[in-house]
Amino acid sequence: MLPSHPYVWVRYRPLTVSVVKISPKVMFITQIWGTIFGGFINYVVMVSIVTGNADVLANGNGNNSWSGATMQAYNTNAAAWALAKYLYKIPGDYYMVSHGNETSDDSAC
Repeated sequence: MLPSHPYVWVRYRPLTVSVVKISPKVMFITQIWGTIFGGFINYVVMVSIVTGNADVLANGNGNNSWSGATMQAYNTNAAAWALAKYLYKIPGDYYMVSHGNETSDDSAC
């Protein structure tokens, strides 16, 4: 739809940016208050997690439940999927990876 169309009403005006005047003293106090409040919330959440999972944290059973490996795997998979069209197409560096399932020998597994 173009602006010359009879059913379109377009209003052109320059974007205005409003600037709020905050004194440095108020900004500093606000940042200090936010830091203290955030530290308190962080402490409360940490105590809640540690008391709720004390047995798992004290006696590691080797299942990597608190190692962060799952989140790292999510991050790696997201990066690989984001770059898939560059990495796995024919002139890409890893174009044979996508053909691995077709050419693999299942008896080795």
